[in-house]
Amino acid sequence: SLFINLPLAVKDVDVNGIYPVEPDGTVNLGPQLGGSIRVADLSTEEARQQIEQRLQRAAGLKAEATRNLTVSLAASA
Repeated sequence: SLFINLPLAVKDVDVNGIYPVEPDGTVNLGPQLGGSIRVADLSTEEARQQIEQRLQRAAGLKAEATRNLTVSLAASA
């Protein structure tokens, strides 16, 4: 799982929480935020960049709006 945090709401959706990595290697941000993103075999920084680009495209955000996006590995149970 990945912990994803963007300190602002995007399309009235909080991007702050644990997002499971599905068996196919994707993380689903939900339909309003661009759906699933493949993160398998990516470093957390590479995953952050992919998620940032998807949020920018899906929500029409500028780079400065997503510069505080953080992505980290979430502890698994």
